[in-house]
Amino acid sequence: MDATTIPQHLLTSNIAPLDAELTILLQAIADTEARLQVLHETAPERDALVARAEQYKAILSPVRRVPPELVCEVLAMVPCTRKIGSQTVDQPPWKLGHVCRSWRHWALGCPWLWCSFSIVHRKDDFREDFPLVMLETQILRAATVPLSIDFHWLKGDGLEGTFFWDLLLPLCHRWKSLCMKFPHLESAESLLDLLHSTKDHLSSLATVELMIRSEGDPEWQAVERDLFSTAPRLRELLLSDVCRVHYSPNMSAPWSQITRYRAVQEGPQILHMLQNSPNLVECSLGFDSLDELDATHHRIMVVVPHLRRLSVDSSIILAYITAPSLEHLSTDGRLSCALSFVQRSSCRLKSLAIGSVSDVDSLVPLLEACSSVEQLVLCGGTPVPTFLFDLNLCPNLTLLGFGLRCFPDTTWKESLFQMIETRYQTGRLRAARVYRVDARFTDTFLDEMRVAIENLANEGLDIEYLEDQNEFIDHFNEFSY
Repeated sequence: MDATTIPQHLLTSNIAPLDAELTILLQAIADTEARLQVLHETAPERDALVARAEQYKAILSPVRRVPPELVCEVLAMVPCTRKIGSQTVDQPPWKLGHVCRSWRHWALGCPWLWCSFSIVHRKDDFREDFPLVMLETQILRAATVPLSIDFHWLKGDGLEGTFFWDLLLPLCHRWKSLCMKFPHLESAESLLDLLHSTKDHLSSLATVELMIRSEGDPEWQAVERDLFSTAPRLRELLLSDVCRVHYSPNMSAPWSQITRYRAVQEGPQILHMLQNSPNLVECSLGFDSLDELDATHHRIMVVVPHLRRLSVDSSIILAYITAPSLEHLSTDGRLSCALSFVQRSSCRLKSLAIGSVSDVDSLVPLLEACSSVEQLVLCGGTPVPTFLFDLNLCPNLTLLGFGLRCFPDTTWKESLFQMIETRYQTGRLRAARVYRVDARFTDTFLDEMRVAIENLANEGLDIEYLEDQNEFIDHFNEFSY
């Protein structure tokens, strides 16, 4: 018996069944439950068939036909990580071999998956985090490929646990990159002393990153070492973090080879580096002091012919530089120095990032001189420049970044988004990034701003609101490259 034998009016209304209809209903319920029971009994067979079908389909999976070398390349681009205290570090693919036999075979046969050593020194004896046998095994699996060493010293006054360096120092001729970060001066000096024996054996070293994490320790600049001046392949020397808030050591280097440099130093040191680095392509400079640039230095003009990217904390240093090939410039809000620099260099900038500007109208001459700019970032909470409604100014603009600061008059918010919309609808603007410079905005204001951003996004503009400046810097760097 099925539902078709049930009187239709009972199925389509709330009318109670008559006594004569109860027998029909009870029989229908019993028949339906009996059929359900039969289906339940066949469920295991159904599940087994489904599982078998999935196994058959897996045989046809495209990943089975991907060449092993391509699989290893993909895996190398997505490194494994683990937490050591609060630090997230890369680690070799120890668990990759658990996936299947072929993946284990590929992983063990691909030394590039094992060539990065990330060590976090967070206690007196860190064998618990990095057992000796683990490091020895990784070295064996890395075979003969170049090595990347990433050493973060979080805690401890002395260089305990030197077994790590005892294993790696004999392999210094294979070091491709060396990154070392320290919490204080003493920890840095003890390790740099240990590394002195490697000076004339760094034949593969291309990148050095060396910095102190704690702020405000000017003695860090007193650290002078000649460890890398004979490294024949050294190209990148990074002596500060990205935000340039830490002091830099004074390191000797083969300056004529250096193509990328980042540091926080005094003016004369910076000029010395620029004068001796004709192949510099990217440079990020912070300044502890420019006071020592005296009358003698004012007669200096350094031409850096291959420089493409330049970021400076103080535009004063631009008075000493000419960079005819420059494409990306980031500087503070003292625009007269930047304007003279751009005019003197006759460079065609693609991106321009500027700090806080008190007189927003002073931006006009600089932007007129940078008509080729495609990416403009106003970093420091500058009032909305209404002249950007003029599409003849920066006519090639495709990306606009803007740092929001809490001004008493909030009408600038409407002006900002109107300007962005105008640029998008009638110009070439295709992306915008808005981030918050300070935290004084009300929730209501932020909600209204997010609505405005959502409306522009619905129109097709690639626009995002970012919570902090560091996140914005990451996005801007992605666009700039």
